[in-house]
Amino acid sequence: MDHVIDKESLKIKMVEQVLIEKVCQLFRNLPQARSARYESHAGT
Repeated sequence: MDHVIDKESLKIKMVEQVLIEKVCQLFRNLPQARSARYESHAGT
């Protein structure tokens, strides 16, 4: 039983790692959009 749980948690960790990498890529690809949004907020 413990072995099955270990396998599942390992799978979850791998999925989490992939998700984190995807999110990091997204933020790296959108620096202009983010800075533009912050500038418009600062202007008001």
